[in-house]
Amino acid sequence: MHTFAENIKSNWAGESTNLGAESGDSLVSNYYYDSRYYDMIVCQVPYTGISSGATLTLTASQGSDSTGGGSKSISGASDSKVSTATTNTGVLVVQVRPADLDVSSGFRYVGFKVLTSYGSDVSIVSMTVHQARPRFGQATLTADR
Repeated sequence: MHTFAENIKSNWAGESTNLGAESGDSLVSNYYYDSRYYDMIVCQVPYTGISSGATLTLTASQGSDSTGGGSKSISGASDSKVSTATTNTGVLVVQVRPADLDVSSGFRYVGFKVLTSYGSDVSIVSMTVHQARPRFGQATLTADR
């Protein structure tokens, strides 16, 4: 029987207790995650204390190395929430699979970013990344995977 730890690699990716202090404020994941040995990379961003009317957007980008070299966006890899007076807590989720990456151009790393639409009250936002469904594979991804 497989355990959770054998199938999911979880990483704390970032935390902010003051996101939204400035217009366009952002929280960026600690680093870019390698997609070579996992079939899926999921980022979860629970948040609370967001001002009414504020927008939070979680996006994923692809990079050619673990520092995000040459990074560019991943089509469709985003989640957004507009807070109201009654819904100022929630969770943003973005899921990326290796097939979503431009592997033929050398992109195999995935990074995440949370962005606010404008300055707002102090809010608490954290970011957790899960690499799921491990697989044995080639040292490099190929375009046909």
